[in-house]
Amino acid sequence: MFQQKVDFIEPICQSIDSSLAQKLTFDTSGVTFYVTENNNYLIRRLKVYYKDNPDVDPYKIAFGLMPYRAASHNDAKLQYINGHFCNAYKFPH
Repeated sequence: MFQQKVDFIEPICQSIDSSLAQKLTFDTSGVTFYVTENNNYLIRRLKVYYKDNPDVDPYKIAFGLMPYRAASHNDAKLQYINGHFCNAYKFPH
């Protein structure tokens, strides 16, 4: 389905600006699963714990503690999707 859209849209982009149509973009679209690993409880706790220390980034700590794959869903991998880090399924290209 995605390839059919590309076949339709790519000639339109070429006619608008062929140099911009040649550029590659990084797609961060995906589906976030409702798994325990995506619970923001850890981030909330780290924010409270480090609230008086502005040099510590609780998001970096939480990301380092999150497992690479969700235990309940093997396709849910840790990645940056839709503006945040979570266990999600990236759309195939």
